[in-house]
Amino acid sequence: MNKFAKIYEKRHPCRQFLGQNRTRVTALLAILILASLPSDGLTGSVCPFKHLTGIDGPACGLTRSISSGLHFHLAKSLAYHPLGLPVLLYLLAVVWYNRPDPAAAFVPAHSWTRHLFRFRFVSAVFVCFWIFRIFLR
Repeated sequence: MNKFAKIYEKRHPCRQFLGQNRTRVTALLAILILASLPSDGLTGSVCPFKHLTGIDGPACGLTRSISSGLHFHLAKSLAYHPLGLPVLLYLLAVVWYNRPDPAAAFVPAHSWTRHLFRFRFVSAVFVCFWIFRIFLR
């Protein structure tokens, strides 16, 4: 651990904890918020893409799908958005398996490239599914 990291740790222990566990805390908060929503979703759509274009966006129904999955309404979850259950499983896996290395003071550079690859892959899957869903209607 270098000198800067030791000073930072002494001054900001809460920031160090959140820095190492930021992904886990964010995923856990997302799960708790989605679990508190009703499984049928809120009334009305808040999607700006749908309001501007009139077309469902790539993630339309995803919130209701994950919320229904957390309430164990699996058929409803798949009806709202088929990618909702894989996203829910990914969030649960992040909370369970994404444990930081206590010896590492900072995130290595290669982990950012992995996150960027995952983000691009998931984005491509959502866009492909969205185009497929548009042509089905």
